[in-house]
Amino acid sequence: MQEQGSASSNGSRHLMEAGKQVANDASNLGDSLGELAGRARESVVTLMEERPYLMLIGAAAAGYLIAGGLASRFTRAALGIGGRMLVQRAVGQVMAGQMEQL
Repeated sequence: MQEQGSASSNGSRHLMEAGKQVANDASNLGDSLGELAGRARESVVTLMEERPYLMLIGAAAAGYLIAGGLASRFTRAALGIGGRMLVQRAVGQVMAGQMEQL
């Protein structure tokens, strides 16, 4: 009977230690996330100061997507045209590279 009490006591002790470790890990994670958020904020502020128009375009694009603009006909058409232009440009660069090698 005493062995059962001892095993139960060891199990409780192990559970308490595991709980403390989880709390410690959660605290470390919170600290890391806070540090990461601070660095991200610094990066955004720096980018805003160096390239304000790019940030405005990014904010407008994010607002457009959040408002559901991704599913619109305009977006599909713009992506289609943009995709074709991108492929055309890439093919042109490859062809130019091939011509230089000759």
